[in-house]
Amino acid sequence: MPASNVGGKSFANVRLTTERLTLREIEEDDWRPLLDYWSDPEVARYMPRGALDEERVKGLVQRAVLGRRSHPRRYFRLAVVLKEGHQFVGDCVCRLVDPDNLEDLSRIIGQAYIGYYFSREFWGHGYATEVASALLAYGFETLGLQKTWAWCDTENLASVRVLEKVGMNREGHFRKSALIQGKWRDCFVYGLLKDESHQRPLGSGVVHRRETRP
Repeated sequence: MPASNVGGKSFANVRLTTERLTLREIEEDDWRPLLDYWSDPEVARYMPRGALDEERVKGLVQRAVLGRRSHPRRYFRLAVVLKEGHQFVGDCVCRLVDPDNLEDLSRIIGQAYIGYYFSREFWGHGYATEVASALLAYGFETLGLQKTWAWCDTENLASVRVLEKVGMNREGHFRKSALIQGKWRDCFVYGLLKDESHQRPLGSGVVHRRETRP
């Protein structure tokens, strides 16, 4: 799919599954479980705005809902729940750049950005690797992306391990370029090309990918 057509289709109800997880659309009443961990300073330690209060979490939910309704869709924010028991464990995002917005310089890094966020009690279980793998596969195989990127604080070693485990390449060390809670911090930028995704495993767990349209 040409870059100009990325995001050109309507994906109103995306649902991805991995070995242990389901990635589904965020609904209005998801703000409560989201608030449980987005309000945790440790979870938000490397996030630009830090811990979020109820108002900001509800704003995040509204953005997810509006993104779902947009045509073409370029903002995919999904809830992450356990397959067994359907417990809410985190959320993730895939945000596509607007190919017509020539002033958005992030487009030189890649066509889409991915990120993942988990409640602290679910750290260390390999869930982030499953989610990152699913987002990469969905982007390349369904959205037709040529390149996907991600970033993390240089001190966020857990995220570094995840991004490298799913095969992403460290393409840059940006000095004092990320404003994190009022302080300029260094960050690593990672990228993966579609052709590279065929040459290496994207991690474990992606067993089925499905999207339904109205």
